[in-house]
Amino acid sequence: MFASGPSFTNAYTGIANAYLCQSPVVYIGRGRSHPAAFDLGDLHEIDRDYIDLLRPITKWSRICHRTERIPEYLSMAFRNVLAGKPGPAYLETPISVAFGRVEESKDLFPTNYRTESRAYGDPDYVQQAAELMLKAHKPVVMAGGGVYWSQASEALQEFVTAVNAPVFLNGLGRGCVPSDHPMAFSYSRRQAFREADVILLIGTELDFRLNYGRPPTLSADAKIIHVNIDSSEIGRNRGAISVLLAIPKPCSPSLSPPSMEGNALTPIGWISCGKHRRKAKPRMRSG
Repeated sequence: MFASGPSFTNAYTGIANAYLCQSPVVYIGRGRSHPAAFDLGDLHEIDRDYIDLLRPITKWSRICHRTERIPEYLSMAFRNVLAGKPGPAYLETPISVAFGRVEESKDLFPTNYRTESRAYGDPDYVQQAAELMLKAHKPVVMAGGGVYWSQASEALQEFVTAVNAPVFLNGLGRGCVPSDHPMAFSYSRRQAFREADVILLIGTELDFRLNYGRPPTLSADAKIIHVNIDSSEIGRNRGAISVLLAIPKPCSPSLSPPSMEGNALTPIGWISCGKHRRKAKPRMRSG
């Protein structure tokens, strides 16, 4: 929560960061003063509509004009920050609304206002992706924040074990696969992506961290499988052979049918040289 003027500008940086990091955060602000007090010198008054300023960096921004509707608007905010690709929302409650009084009633508080059902990938595309992973000689998995937000850590671990594929993590995906997991790699990432013939992206983007999917960071010949809940990310910077518009949690097990479990793919040794932590170089001592 924040007030107006400098409080708003201080919060703006945090809201922008939440938007860029795809973090589901609900912000509540006071906004401008009551219209009757415009241009009278209200505390920290800024002659701007806060909603317009925040629209570019939020998924949803609204003003609540009545106190009894605050719970309703909060339910809208939480529904929007958690729907599809996560992101921040802003709810403006002017002072007259925030400090208003109403008779408490259970009817004021919405129930069942958002679904927790999961989006599954198209079966045909799931089969196509599974066949690509099955035939791969050097498959690599890159997982990001989408795995974290869909609580798909266990599903991801089971999947990479079943298909015998090294997994690398970025953003909030870090920690979704323990560092001591046999398929968890880190230091050999450059080698892996340059040599991989199939790259599976789960809940992450082909952005600056992966050189926008371009060679030499990623092999020019590698086939891309992209699992993402946001269709606007599919095909951005580099086309994908198979695409799955799905939440990672229900999708990961679907990609490893019984026929793939225990499959003798190319030995993981091609990349195991990067499994262990690099040895620190000896420091030079002066004198």
